[in-house]
Amino acid sequence: MTPTFFHPAIVQLLRLQSRGRGRRMWSRFRQPRRLFLSAVACALAVVWLGNAAMTIWLRETASPESLHALLSLGLVLYVGWHFAKAAFFRPESRG
Repeated sequence: MTPTFFHPAIVQLLRLQSRGRGRRMWSRFRQPRRLFLSAVACALAVVWLGNAAMTIWLRETASPESLHALLSLGLVLYVGWHFAKAAFFRPESRG
């Protein structure tokens, strides 16, 4: 018999607890109102993801000049935020 890290009774107890927790969650989820709301949420998620995918797919490509300008502006704003944060926000005091 090989020694195990957990006693077999603990493993069985954890298995039974997780099975019971799963059954309770499933029985609460099976209520008609929750099923309906979950179906509506899934449908809205599919519509939103389809909209996002079509927006990316059908967008006209940016010119290299505008892409360079937008990336530069984003980096300038990022650096500016960090300078402002260092200048105006106090670091947390320890102790």
